[in-house]
Amino acid sequence: MGFIPLQYCRFDCKGLRRLWGLPYRTHSVLLAPLCGMLPLESELMCRSSTFMCKCLGSCNEVVSFVARNGIFVQRMTSPIRRNAQWCCDSVGVSLYNIHSISRDLAMHCVYSYLPN
Repeated sequence: MGFIPLQYCRFDCKGLRRLWGLPYRTHSVLLAPLCGMLPLESELMCRSSTFMCKCLGSCNEVVSFVARNGIFVQRMTSPIRRNAQWCCDSVGVSLYNIHSISRDLAMHCVYSYLPN
């Protein structure tokens, strides 16, 4: 999956602005706390990391081996490794702590940029 094209995040923000009648200059970072949701990019990051953690902990040996090999051995030649690295870099955790990525952590990272 890799990086999410910014055009999808823009469409999501445009729809919310139009629905609520907000000015087009409203910053997209402000929309997440207003609707109580994560921005699209953060939501997809949480879902991707959850999927990778489930693959790593799978009782199916083939699934677990392929996920472990792709994330920890293949380095940046594997799409799952690049996606895992992007998820971890987005919230500031180590690749070996990918299981700690949650919606709460993502919300904290998103909301930490807003002034009190």
